[in-house]
Amino acid sequence: MRGQRASFLHLQHITMSNTNEETLPECVRFQEALDMYSSGIISTQTGAATAAEMPRSTFSHRFHGRRSAEDYNKGRQLLNNAEEGILVWYCDILQRTGFPLSVKDVTALAGKILRKRDPEATVSPQWIEHSF
Repeated sequence: MRGQRASFLHLQHITMSNTNEETLPECVRFQEALDMYSSGIISTQTGAATAAEMPRSTFSHRFHGRRSAEDYNKGRQLLNNAEEGILVWYCDILQRTGFPLSVKDVTALAGKILRKRDPEATVSPQWIEHSF
């Protein structure tokens, strides 16, 4: 137990001196903790999860290959980030000028944007309910 505590303190010193943990994304914190777990600096998944500042179950799931919800949903996303940005920007401009769009209008606009990339693609009427 004493050796594990020393390793954990060593880990805290390394991560605190090299980076500001609050600004690191979860995937980077996970990778650093995984590297230390794999190299034996941290001997338990619980210790690695604590170092990565994530629940033990999250660390364990990532360790065994499960994707994060964010990564999983990227493959299911209808509009990419740039297209979503255009949609939000256009809706915002119309709303600011006194012409807010209805749900039906936003869905139609999303379909128009999507068809620029893929002429065969369609947007279901329930798309907006699942997206926002």
